[in-house]
Amino acid sequence: MSKETIEFLRENYELRDKTLMRGTLLSCTQVQIYVRKGVNRADFTTDPVTSKNKTTAKDRMREAFIELEKQNFRHAEGLFRDILNEGPFTLSVSECQNIIIGLASSLKEQTYEKKTQACSMLEALRSRNPLNEFGASTIPNLDLTLSLCEQAAGRYCVAEARLLALRNKGQDADEAAQCEPSGNFDFDQAQVKVWELMRKHELAEKLQLNLSGKPPGDSESSPSQPTDNDPA
Repeated sequence: MSKETIEFLRENYELRDKTLMRGTLLSCTQVQIYVRKGVNRADFTTDPVTSKNKTTAKDRMREAFIELEKQNFRHAEGLFRDILNEGPFTLSVSECQNIIIGLASSLKEQTYEKKTQACSMLEALRSRNPLNEFGASTIPNLDLTLSLCEQAAGRYCVAEARLLALRNKGQDADEAAQCEPSGNFDFDQAQVKVWELMRKHELAEKLQLNLSGKPPGDSESSPSQPTDNDPA
């Protein structure tokens, strides 16, 4: 077992009397996810990783993301939780992070309680990892997913600030700078959406026009002027 995996387990599992306890809840990067009761696992250093169970874990993770893409959100949630219930013994740290992000994405599309749970999960994961100079998470897709969860939960101002950081826009950036494309279409489209939800329509329109390469005030719906060759 790699040093990175051992460190991950030490950080995210509680050892009691030299026994790894997962009986009440699984603390995965300080993310509390309820799991089966009465499940104990011996010291993780004695648990071998085989190619068979590693392949199975990866296949199940792939299946969960396929269900998420199909918008089968409750089924996807169950699959992600099942993987976490069994413990991330056969997955890398980045794969465990992806599972948490996938689980949060499935929760985002359900009840308000689950939307807020998704936000809390991702905030906890985010707090344990480094940020860039603009205050955005360095974990791929984490801040984008978190901002979408915040939008779904009605936390528009928080989502707006998070997306500006994700797009490398400083807090003191003027409107012109905020409306410049970041080079990442998904980040920019998420910013457009949250501005529309906040009724900041002018900012949303400017960024959308900049993304399309159109000058401000230009519109596809503007009728063309007739020419001399046009029929009467």
